[in-house]
Amino acid sequence: MKQLSTIDIHYLENELKALETSRVDKIYVHGKEELYLQVHKSGIGRLLLKVLLGKALFLVSSKESTEVPSEFCMLLRKHLEGLTIVSLEQLKPERIIKMELVGKGTTKTLYLEFYGKGNIVLCEKDIILDAFSRQRFRDRAIIPKHMYSINRMKNNIFSLAAAEFHSILCSSQKNTLVTAIALDIGIGGKYAEELCILAKQDKAQKPTSLSEKSSDELFESLQGMMKMPLHPKVWYEDDIAFDATPFGFISYTDKKCRRYDTFSQALEEYYRHQHSARKPNAYDLQIQELRRIIHEQEERIQFLAIQEQDFRSYGEMIYLHYTKLQGLLLELKEQSKKESLQSLAEAMKERNIIINPKNKTFSVTIENP
Repeated sequence: MKQLSTIDIHYLENELKALETSRVDKIYVHGKEELYLQVHKSGIGRLLLKVLLGKALFLVSSKESTEVPSEFCMLLRKHLEGLTIVSLEQLKPERIIKMELVGKGTTKTLYLEFYGKGNIVLCEKDIILDAFSRQRFRDRAIIPKHMYSINRMKNNIFSLAAAEFHSILCSSQKNTLVTAIALDIGIGGKYAEELCILAKQDKAQKPTSLSEKSSDELFESLQGMMKMPLHPKVWYEDDIAFDATPFGFISYTDKKCRRYDTFSQALEEYYRHQHSARKPNAYDLQIQELRRIIHEQEERIQFLAIQEQDFRSYGEMIYLHYTKLQGLLLELKEQSKKESLQSLAEAMKERNIIINPKNKTFSVTIENP
C-alpha cells in the first residue's frame, strides 16, 4: 500500500493548510492504525482529517465507524480538543507534518511521521508527552520526557543548488542513475523514474558518468516537478487502483486514470479502493511472504555484489600502495609513543592524514596511479 513520499507531502501541504485557524472538536480512532481529527473552521464548518499511521493523511468527507478509544486517543483528546491549529507544515525534506495548536493557556505540537512504521508524537515545547509508538534508537528516543528530535536527511531537495545536485550524483556509489536519484537525492523510486523520463535521461546509466549538461537538465526537471500545476489522478490497472499522484505521470500514460479536484480526494479514493480489495486467504499470504523473502534476498545479493566490487577495488588499491601504507603505519605508531594522539592529529593534517584520537584510527587519501 502506498506510503507518501516527500513530494506527495509537499503537494498536500497547501491543501492541509485549510486546517489552520480551525478548532479541534473531536478525535476518533478506527482500528489500530487510523486516526481522525474533526475540526471546525469559521465560515466553512466541519473538516475531517484522516491519518493512516505511517502511510498517509488527507482530508475526507466522512469517517469510518469509530471504536472504543485507545489510551493514546484519550490522551490526544485530553490535550488537543478545544485547541486551535495555528500552523501546519511539512518539515522539509522529511516525511513529517508538524501541527502546532494553542489554547487554554498552552501550546502543543503534534508530529505526524510517515516513514518506516510511522508514528504520532505529542509534545509540549518539544518535550515528548507521549507517542503512538514508544521507540528507542541509538541516537533517538521517542519516549515521554525526552526532547523530540529527528535524523535529518543528508540532502534537502527543496534547497539544493544545481552544483550540489551534480556533485551528489557524480559521487554516488549507486549502480544506476535512477537509484542514485531515488536514494541519494531522496525523492523515492516512482518520482526518480518520472524525473529521468522528463529530463530524457537513460535511467540505467551510471551516475558517475553523468555530464554537467545532463545533470542540469535533470535539476531543471526536478525544479519543475515540484512546481507542477495540481492535477490529482488515481491510476488503475485491471480496474484496481495502484497509485495516486498530484499531477499526471508520463510513465503511467498507458494506464487508465480518473481526475480529482484535490489531492486529498484522490488519496481518499485510492485508499478506499485498497481497503475494499479482496482480503487474501492463508495461501495468498504464504505466497506473498515467500515473494517478499525472495525479493529481499535478490536485493541483498545485488547489494553484496556491489560491495564485493567495492572491497575488491579497495584491496587492489591497498596492495598497490602497501609499502607506503605500511611505512606510514609504523611511523604513526612510533610518533604516538612520543606525543599525544591529539597533537599528532594536528601535525598530520598538513600531510592530509586524518587521525581520530577517540577510536584510534587514521584515514589517508590515495589516488589511482
